[in-house]
Amino acid sequence: MASGSGEYRLTSFWPAESSDCTGSGLCSWDFGVNEHGWYTYNGKLVLATATTYLANQGWYVGEGVILHKY
Repeated sequence: MASGSGEYRLTSFWPAESSDCTGSGLCSWDFGVNEHGWYTYNGKLVLATATTYLANQGWYVGEGVILHKY
């Protein structure tokens, strides 16, 4: 979310851009796919977010990106 703007960008998990597994320990084979082609887990969307863990591992974090902690 851009600070103070009330705008959101929805970012889906996409293994081709990272790895088959997420920081949660779940992997692409643990997920289903809904009618829109989005990964789901227990009926909920699987989303991606920038984390302090990834930033500390050397992943590029663009200006203005808000980092989240697990």
